[in-house]
Amino acid sequence: MCGPREGMPQPWRRSDTVEMISLVVKTYLDDFSTAKSYLLYIGNNSNPTLSGFPSNPQIKFERFPEPSKQGLGLEGSTFISVSSETDLFEKFAEVLISEDPDVITGYNIFGFDLSYILNRLKLQLKHFPNLGRGKDGKTFSYKVEWSSSAYGENVYDRVEATGRVFVDMILFFRRMKLESYSLNFVSKLYLGEGKSDVTPNEMWQAFETRDPESLLRVAKYCVRDSMLTLRLFDKFFVWNEVCEMSRAMHCSIEDIYTRGEQLKVFNQIVHECMQRDIVLVPRKIDTWKEYKGAEVIQPERGIYNGCSVLDFQSLYPSILIAYNICPSTYTGVKPTPDPASPSGVTNRHTFREEPVGILPHLVKRLLDERKAVKATIKETSDPHIQKILDRRQNALKVCANSVYGITGFKSNKYFGHVASAESITGLGRQLLLKVVETIEEHYSDKKLVLYGDTDSVMLNCEEDLAKQIAKDITAELPPPMALNCEAYYEKMLFMSKKRYIMREKGGKIKYKGVVNARRNYCVFVRNLYSEIVTMMLDDASSPEDVLKYADEQVLDLVNGKVKNEDLLMTKSVKALDSYHGEHSESLPQVLMAKRLLSEGNVLGSGERLEYLFVETEEPQRNLSTLHDSLGLRVKVLQGNKMYTPDEIEEKQLKIDYLYYLEKQIVPALDDLLEILGPENYLKRFHKLLARNFKPPNPRR
Repeated sequence: MCGPREGMPQPWRRSDTVEMISLVVKTYLDDFSTAKSYLLYIGNNSNPTLSGFPSNPQIKFERFPEPSKQGLGLEGSTFISVSSETDLFEKFAEVLISEDPDVITGYNIFGFDLSYILNRLKLQLKHFPNLGRGKDGKTFSYKVEWSSSAYGENVYDRVEATGRVFVDMILFFRRMKLESYSLNFVSKLYLGEGKSDVTPNEMWQAFETRDPESLLRVAKYCVRDSMLTLRLFDKFFVWNEVCEMSRAMHCSIEDIYTRGEQLKVFNQIVHECMQRDIVLVPRKIDTWKEYKGAEVIQPERGIYNGCSVLDFQSLYPSILIAYNICPSTYTGVKPTPDPASPSGVTNRHTFREEPVGILPHLVKRLLDERKAVKATIKETSDPHIQKILDRRQNALKVCANSVYGITGFKSNKYFGHVASAESITGLGRQLLLKVVETIEEHYSDKKLVLYGDTDSVMLNCEEDLAKQIAKDITAELPPPMALNCEAYYEKMLFMSKKRYIMREKGGKIKYKGVVNARRNYCVFVRNLYSEIVTMMLDDASSPEDVLKYADEQVLDLVNGKVKNEDLLMTKSVKALDSYHGEHSESLPQVLMAKRLLSEGNVLGSGERLEYLFVETEEPQRNLSTLHDSLGLRVKVLQGNKMYTPDEIEEKQLKIDYLYYLEKQIVPALDDLLEILGPENYLKRFHKLLARNFKPPNPRR
């Protein structure tokens, strides 16, 4: 472990040794009472003061304790001490081979744990231990680097071993939209309990002093991490998930979460071609142009009663099938009459009707198989079989919906095809606009269509009429295309494109693209947003009631009546040397991390910083978000206002409540309150408060 003034642990720094490894072994979905736990550590068994553990650490107990909210103990664990870091890695491999697991899982093992071990061994000019099965079993590692708009930048060390599968659970959860992806947050969210409360500084102190009590706390911390990861693995039926995804995508299990979507789609295509005796030939792409995406109709801001949602069933996959769109069926561009065009004609991509193209045939097979699997689910009563089949139908759905995207990849030498991509999105736009036109012409004297986006249309009508509209329009569509009435809401509130709120019959409220669906707001602001939305959708509350409540909450905030924990913000920070670019030095998380490190704190790799905004003490910045004597706004870098709760209590810093009002509440709520009438309501309130504001005493 590194010293507290040396920052995050770095594998190239000789002093930053791995001191302890936890291994927990169990059979998938079995009761945890059968689990076996190993705690490997560097220490001297003959001297309990140095090792911190019993002088005979090899004693085993018959049972491992059940997980509980009181914490995971070490009863039943096997303690194994070694004399050096190299021995620790060798013993780790020895225990793992002895237990012979099929699956090796952990949390962020590719991004940190295994990567760290690999680099520590390189520092010692040693290879990673061979964990492979069989006489010719091998273990190897390689760097994985890829990026996408959905999953961002991905850089990590991937390890493979003959006969074993590695699954990194953080990659599983990164497919979800969560506020945080830390093991602590995910465990609390889904298991109701989190990691042990041991800070990086406390760990370093434990290994530095070899205090027995402190070392036992760290040991429990390690074992608990392993147990939490296994419980999540079981709870989400991850093995079923990865097996079904691998089966549907024709890729290895490790590829599912460590490779991009293009590779998985291409694997399916290759399998499809093999089944149809088709040989793929690379295409030469001479030109490539940007093409227009989906249609989004601007909604009219306001609150509406009685709203139904019509949704195209698998729009893009259905278009592929219905119009046989594929690079393999493309016949070129033909001029077609178009009275709306200045020249009277427009160019249109054309595709032959027969034979069925590679992509349409693949998508149809996936959708047909999914339909059959869903029918089987209804027929079976075995809950375990139902779980497996549910994962299978979901895998098939994911595969079918992913195929279209490969045509938009310029880099794909086989299926990167702008004509196919823009034909699919173009037909999608046409169909959406045609549905809107048909509804407005034939179904009501009043305006029914409130909003349209890609594959859905939202109507201001009752559910029965919406179902009839869906049925009538489906009859006019080429198979397998269909329009369904997906949902009915008592009320809908529209802000702008991609931003709206829905209230179901039972009162449950759903948010799309607004504050409550985003992670960059504190709990107080998100709760206030929800409360104001609830009042706005409640007929019993008048606009005056809503504005009055907003005023009261703002005054509670600036008067220091809001709990600090409700103002707490979080932001993740990577290793500082991984930040690049012109403005990277001024990023809020970078500024805060540098200050913490300079003050002797230890930050774990990928750690989420917890902070509140405080008034700065520099003379030129002491007014924070107020104004100077000339009435000019004083600018402060956000990172210089971010301090941890402990720092605030220790240094008696003052919370910058007006900063919360200006940067959190005003952007979040003024846009919402404008629907009731007043413009810039809270912005004007903020300016009024800023002229006469006297900060309250810091709240502890």
